[in-house]
Amino acid sequence: MSTLTIIKEQETQKDRRIIRNKLLNYKITLIEPSMISYLYNEKYRSESALVLIEITNNIDVHKLIEYYSNSNVKIGLILSKTDEMQLTELFKLEVDGYFLSDMEIDDIISAINLIENGDIYVHPKLIRVLHQEFLNLLHPVPYRPKGVLTNREWEVLEEISKGYSNKDIGSHFFISEATVKNHVSSLLRKLKVNDRTGAIVLAIKNGYILR
Repeated sequence: MSTLTIIKEQETQKDRRIIRNKLLNYKITLIEPSMISYLYNEKYRSESALVLIEITNNIDVHKLIEYYSNSNVKIGLILSKTDEMQLTELFKLEVDGYFLSDMEIDDIISAINLIENGDIYVHPKLIRVLHQEFLNLLHPVPYRPKGVLTNREWEVLEEISKGYSNKDIGSHFFISEATVKNHVSSLLRKLKVNDRTGAIVLAIKNGYILR
């Protein structure tokens, strides 16, 4: 009998009973994140079929996935929110399922069956983020987080990356060369770099500008 482990906080006795009653083909272990060390056991890894992990600050998901990477154990992640930046990073992980914490038990069971049949499960509410990621690959746009630079400073940084001088940039935006110089000084300070070259390197590395 395969072992299914669910690592989740505040699992009710009712949920435990329903899960066990509906997944009769599994030996089910439900543990809290504080007991995560239980999973780092070679004997347990050899017996496991699927591990569902709720994403919390107490769990090093990357470490756990790496530990199970050379085994036949399938990994599913349980998410409590749909933060797009977090999801984008989580979708880069090689796991077998993406669940939401408020899913109905029957939906969880259906998802587990899909994974056991070799499919990848993604909760319908998360597909929108995946779709947007696909569109970004087809039509890439710069990543410009709010609060880092002003709109004008982003524009100036874009022109700097094209090799334009302060004078050229001023002519392009119909502002004085002195104003451009102020924008450049400000963006260098905010990006914590020493010069224009440093700003360009940082911008390309972080996807602020596209090359």
